[in-house]
Amino acid sequence: MAIRWDKDKVRSHAAEELARTDPDARPIVTFHATVTRERRLRGPRPLVAALRRAVRLAGRNYFIALTDRHVFVLLLGGAVRTHVVERYRVLPRGGPDPVVEEVRRGSLYNRLRLALPGEDAALHCEVVRYWRPELDRFLAEVGRAPALAAGR
Repeated sequence: MAIRWDKDKVRSHAAEELARTDPDARPIVTFHATVTRERRLRGPRPLVAALRRAVRLAGRNYFIALTDRHVFVLLLGGAVRTHVVERYRVLPRGGPDPVVEEVRRGSLYNRLRLALPGEDAALHCEVVRYWRPELDRFLAEVGRAPALAAGR
């Protein structure tokens, strides 16, 4: 079962961190994502479900906050804490390269791949269905998002 974050608490903690590090930033939308490096797991359904849960618990939790100028990826302190530990990445918004490389919509988890400027790798994120309205708003605000692909 996915962790169900209190959305107001998430927004307030992300806004506090943004105000501390970048006072001029105006948060537009914030959501929770679990970053995993995993590729698509294949195999019997119960085994895959158990592996996904283990990866999610061992994975790193982030808040992704969109402001008027940047996309902030904020690292959380643990699997259940909503306090921001550090500002993991700051991605430019509106640059020549798109911030979002790929989006796959699933019935429970949506997969999002964010481009990291200056690096070969991308940030692979899983966003729980609970955060889908915020993810949709993020994609609408960022613009130039690729078409949502149906995937499991």
